[in-house]
Amino acid sequence: MLGAGAFSGCILPDGSDVEITDDTNQKHFCGVRDYNLISDDGGWICRALPEFSLLNNDGVRFGMECTSGTVDELHNGGEIRHCNLYNQTSGEKIEMDWVAYFSAPWCTHCETTLDAYDRAMFPEIMLIFNIDSNEEFSNMSEWKETAEQRLNRSIDRPFIHAPELATEMNVSGIPTVLFIDSHGMIIDFTLGEQTDVHELERKWGDLTGREMSHYDDLD
Repeated sequence: MLGAGAFSGCILPDGSDVEITDDTNQKHFCGVRDYNLISDDGGWICRALPEFSLLNNDGVRFGMECTSGTVDELHNGGEIRHCNLYNQTSGEKIEMDWVAYFSAPWCTHCETTLDAYDRAMFPEIMLIFNIDSNEEFSNMSEWKETAEQRLNRSIDRPFIHAPELATEMNVSGIPTVLFIDSHGMIIDFTLGEQTDVHELERKWGDLTGREMSHYDDLD
């Protein structure tokens, strides 16, 4: 768990400095950790990700939908919220742990982190979200193609325009990666450059009990 304080990330196109702070000090049900935690760590730990339904670069709708259990009910020890990740094409709704990768098309130096996460994570568990609301950065097919050209390989992930979701979660510094459990709760996160594939695999295994296999043979 990261310590309290503000974290600096990438500089936004307008030149403004980015600082991420979270002054909340609330009790949350922390998903698979199965206990209540006072969250004062300066980040997103044990916060609930809101439900969403968004189109990816191919026009396929991806989303997360949850049972009627609310955060307040969770605080009071009531019904536990269960969330399903789904995509429109397969029609599958799977209750699972997954990863939300937040970045932007203009952040070229973020691509080393995208590369590491793409190599570390199973194909079905990571969604790539764009935080920038500017229309010039809203073409997700273009972002995907450009990233693939720079990394010199294909990336089999949904690229999703999601500035409203990023704003709701107070994501500004990038790359930000949230680890989300099957209750829709954030159980860990990273901010800034990550390049150690095996460390990311280890982190995922420690958080979920689900081991990764390193993707040594990616094209």
